[in-house]
Amino acid sequence: RFICENLVEGNRWYDGFSTYRTAEKKPRVLHDFCRKGGSGALKIQEREGIITMLDNLENAERKFVESIHVALRQRFGAIAEENRDNPAAMKKRFQGERDKWRIAFAGAKVHDQIRSALADLWSRGGSNAVLQKEWPEILPMLKTDHWQAARDLALIALASYKGAETEKLDSDSE
Repeated sequence: RFICENLVEGNRWYDGFSTYRTAEKKPRVLHDFCRKGGSGALKIQEREGIITMLDNLENAERKFVESIHVALRQRFGAIAEENRDNPAAMKKRFQGERDKWRIAFAGAKVHDQIRSALADLWSRGGSNAVLQKEWPEILPMLKTDHWQAARDLALIALASYKGAETEKLDSDSE
């Protein structure tokens, strides 16, 4: 529904992802996964729709999202390695990591905050070939007049990230 509303209104399909609330009696945020006792509304099937929509991003936007996916993959991979003998701790750390970045991105209310959150993720993720190779293309996404799009796309990247490390967490969220 969110994507359709944006397209009908002539907006980019992801505009307002960070602030969108469902129209239910108790509105829930779309950028958080639906799980027992949680406040999120995003279901696995809807995430698949978001993943499909990534093909409709402009090149700079797509590279921006890819660079976030690389950083997330490396963060989740490190967590998996650190907790390979303790699946319960791994699951808890995956959820904590996902929540940390969701809160950092969604909580960004000004340009400097989203840039800071992105820089933090990229630095914690380690070497990032997409970011290094595509930096000239990605850099305009970090300009002052694009900060809200960067925030929405960062949350789109988080919501659409699907790695081997997080598959169990995702199946438990359904």
